[in-house]
This record gives sequence, structure tokens and C-alpha cells, in this order.
Amino acid sequence: MIAKNSNAKEVYGIEINPVAHRYAEENLRLNKINNAKVLLGDVRKIVPKLKKKFDRIAMPLPRSAEDFLDVALKASRKGTIIHFYDFEHESDIPDKSIEKIQKPLARGNSRSSDGGSAGITGRGSSGCGGLKVI
Repeated sequence: MIAKNSNAKEVYGIEINPVAHRYAEENLRLNKINNAKVLLGDVRKIVPKLKKKFDRIAMPLPRSAEDFLDVALKASRKGTIIHFYDFEHESDIPDKSIEKIQKPLARGNSRSSDGGSAGITGRGSSGCGGLKVI
């Protein structure tokens, strides 16, 4: 629970699955969390409407996180850390994950909206890659 166990001023969660969204709302209520909002819908539609830039972005959907890296980069500012999760065969870690991260960077999506450029800063050994806007 990032909202409860950090000094975060605001935490946003976006969930397209209505059942998961209800559980997230229940979790906030049960844990008396006041600095978090959970939103129901498609991240591609919701994030631009928020008109916010984030310090940290978690992308915990390993099956298709690379499909949303462009959205994460646009919602980033200089210094943002993006946590990218990925499913890969053990022998392909970390190379395949790094390739997935590099694709939007090669397509010109390597800049955050404030001009920071993105680069890979860490190579996770568990199929989790790190991306930092520098």
C-alpha cells in the first residue's frame, strides 16, 4: 500500500476491471486511506484528463505493460521512476524486457512532457525493468 506506507501526498490507481475497482475502494476504506483515489476506466482515457505529472508510476500488468509506456512517459516529469513489470522466460531476462522498454523510446516517445528524456537505469533480474526520466 503505497498510500499508507510512504510519504506520498497523492496516489492514484486506475483499474479497468469493475470488480478489482470495487476491491480497491474497499481496501481504501478498510485501511482508512485519505491520500489515494481509485478511478474506474481505461488508463489511456483517464490519465490525460488528470492533467498531472507523477513522480513514480507503477505498471503492474506484466502481460501488456509495454503497450502503455507511451501513456506513462507523457504523465512523467524529470526524475519520474517508472516500475515496469514483464513476463519473460528466465533465460530471456533482462534482455527481452529491455527490448520492450526501448521500443517506445526508439519511436520518439522518450521525452516526458517537461522535456526530460527517458532511459533505462536498472536491469531487474526478475523480469522487472526500471525506467527513469532524466
